[in-house]
Amino acid sequence: MRLLLDDALPAELAQRLQLHNHDVVTVAARPDLRGSTDAELFAIAQHERRAVVTTNAIDFLELARRGEHCGVILADGRRLARDQALAQLARDLRRFAESPSSCASIVHVLGGH
Repeated sequence: MRLLLDDALPAELAQRLQLHNHDVVTVAARPDLRGSTDAELFAIAQHERRAVVTTNAIDFLELARRGEHCGVILADGRRLARDQALAQLARDLRRFAESPSSCASIVHVLGGH
C-alpha cells in the first residue's frame, strides 16, 4: 500500500516506514504538496493511488464520503508527541500497509494502545 502522510504527522514516522521499504511520501518532503488544501491533497493521493494518513478526521472523512478513494487512515494526533506512541503508530501502519488490500475505499482508525 502506498501512503501519503499529511503535514500534521512527523517526518520521523515516514522515515520509520521507509526503513521497512514502504512507499511513503510526506507533504513536507514534496514542495509540490506544500500549501495544498485538504481537498487537493486528497485528489493527489487518489491520482497517485495512495491512502492518506492524517490526524484530520473531520475534513478527510467528509472527502472520503464523496466517492471512491484509496483509503484514509486516521491517527490520534494527541498521542504523537510521545516517542512510544510514535513507534506504535509506525508498527500499526506497517501492519496495515502489509495487508493484502490494494486501492480500496476504506477508512481505518488506528486504535489507542
